[in-house]
Amino acid sequence: MKASNGKVVPSHTKRLGRKSTSGVRCGASSLRTALLLSTAGGLRRVVVSSALSGEGKTATSVNLAVVMAQLGRRVLLVDCDLRKPRLHSIFEVHEQVGLVGHLTSELGWQQAVLRT
Repeated sequence: MKASNGKVVPSHTKRLGRKSTSGVRCGASSLRTALLLSTAGGLRRVVVSSALSGEGKTATSVNLAVVMAQLGRRVLLVDCDLRKPRLHSIFEVHEQVGLVGHLTSELGWQQAVLRT
């Protein structure tokens, strides 16, 4: 898939889960627009959090990351769910490296980041 600036952006929208519909992607696009318009100095980081499981943190963060990447933005998506991490399965990468490896000083942050 190509972004509006001509860069090739991986299309992960087909792997966003069973509940991913055009309405969800449209909602992510609306959220992206609201976030980008809400900051005069540019958007640097976003945290998606909630108190309970099953409230859509992973779906929201993945969809938001995809629509930001579709604009040609550089996106770093960090799976901080230590109980049930899911980003590795959504993006079809190995679960061997990541946040825990970095926090336990086994890896530098550059080694924990996987490009997709």
